[in-house]
Amino acid sequence: MEKCSQCDADVEVGKRLCEHCRMMMLKKTEATWKRQIRFYTVLMVIGVVILSFAVPEMRSSSGEPSRELYVVSAMGGLCLMGGFFGLALALFFSLWHGKSKN
Repeated sequence: MEKCSQCDADVEVGKRLCEHCRMMMLKKTEATWKRQIRFYTVLMVIGVVILSFAVPEMRSSSGEPSRELYVVSAMGGLCLMGGFFGLALALFFSLWHGKSKN
């Protein structure tokens, strides 16, 4: 018999964690992915809101839009695209780690 690396309980040969510690680790991992999914969704919404104000302002401005408006619209685009990428990555890992291996 081997010992669990977390709580020193007896485990089967070839395993590092007992069943209780394994389930606790899976729950902690699941909470991490949910928190990241929520964060990236909020980031995408912020990007959409910023772009919804900046793009019409750029179109309605006569002549050359100000440099600040370019910076704000670039930040909105970065929030939107970065949020989308992070959300896709968090969803991928959430699905990958969500399947428990018995």
